[in-house]
Amino acid sequence: MSKKPETRLAIALLLVVSAARAASAQTHWVGTWAASQQLVEPQNTIPAGELHDVTIRQIVHVSIGGAELRVYLSNRFGTAPLRFTAVHIAKPLSADSPKIVPGTDEALTFSGESDVVVPAGADYVSDLVEFPVAALSDLAITLHVDALPEQQTGHPGSHATSYVAHGDLVTASDLPEAARLDHWYFIAGVDVSARAQAAAVVTLGDSITDGHGSTTNGKALAGISRHARDRGAQSRHRGKPASARQSRSKRVGPV
Repeated sequence: MSKKPETRLAIALLLVVSAARAASAQTHWVGTWAASQQLVEPQNTIPAGELHDVTIRQIVHVSIGGAELRVYLSNRFGTAPLRFTAVHIAKPLSADSPKIVPGTDEALTFSGESDVVVPAGADYVSDLVEFPVAALSDLAITLHVDALPEQQTGHPGSHATSYVAHGDLVTASDLPEAARLDHWYFIAGVDVSARAQAAAVVTLGDSITDGHGSTTNGKALAGISRHARDRGAQSRHRGKPASARQSRSKRVGPV
């Protein structure tokens, strides 16, 4: 007995979904950028007057490239759930500017949704997105939050400028009125899809490893990535001591 058209369609859709899930499960993810998280000191937090309806644009420097990526958000040291209403990525014009290249803005999703609530003490990983990034290039990550906590998770020793502005400006090509703070907030890592042989190198240490004494936006550890690439390896760097990454952290969301 031949199957009805509706039955054949349902079977075909099931096969497509199963194939997509299998392909995702086989993706070889490699960390291309990461920063250890800590409770940001009061003098380094986003000021109290900037905590509501705020956009934060941050520039990170990746090591290896890839055709797909995913981004980790962190509320690891938060005491309450934190809702991100939108998270976008784009190619920045430069490492020391809030401007992004027109036409490169891309929205991230989390389990298919444009917003995400990250539980207290947790990280959350985005869905994968097709967004080619070149090795040793920069990536802009832009977040919007309705209300930021006074107790913030981040990486104060970034030696990179973050741009903080009022309003939902995640798609804006420039943030000319933004406040400039030389710390990272709420972003923990970026993975790229890579060939099966690709791996990561993690650097651990104190503030010297983090680039203490280097110029802001000078990409202090980029030389390690270049050296690793030239030797046929791939690298991922972390700043701050390993003790800054406590076991209370947990990652949620599709991995």
